[in-house]
Amino acid sequence: AAARAAVTRLPAGGPAVEIVAPGPARAAASAGEVDLVLDNLLGNAVRHARSLVRVGVLPAGRWVRLVVDDDGPGIPEADRGRVFDRFTRLAPEVSVDGGGAGLGLALVEGLVRGRGGSVAAAAAPEGGARLEVRWPAAS
Repeated sequence: AAARAAVTRLPAGGPAVEIVAPGPARAAASAGEVDLVLDNLLGNAVRHARSLVRVGVLPAGRWVRLVVDDDGPGIPEADRGRVFDRFTRLAPEVSVDGGGAGLGLALVEGLVRGRGGSVAAAAAPEGGARLEVRWPAAS
């Protein structure tokens, strides 16, 4: 439900956003934290995607995985760790709106790690970026 609500908050006219959620999943995080994480990850994905953003909400035992893939230029392997540093902006010229201040992914990492989770950047199957959050599941 939180992922669907985040999609409705995106600006109109962007790439298609597809949600894959095979079953209910509840992270051990507040609703506000979940919304901030979703808004930041989806905002970045939409900013860089060519035509598609895929959001996966996947229960995984004691964890909830949130996987956001886009079909944009991706994140170079050498930069995948530093995208979570404050004020890091890799290539604002490739985004439609010039990008933000470089704080969104740092905020995501802080919120998720604060709840005992992890966040990572990788390559998406479509060739773009994959950002994956692993939160402890709510009991």
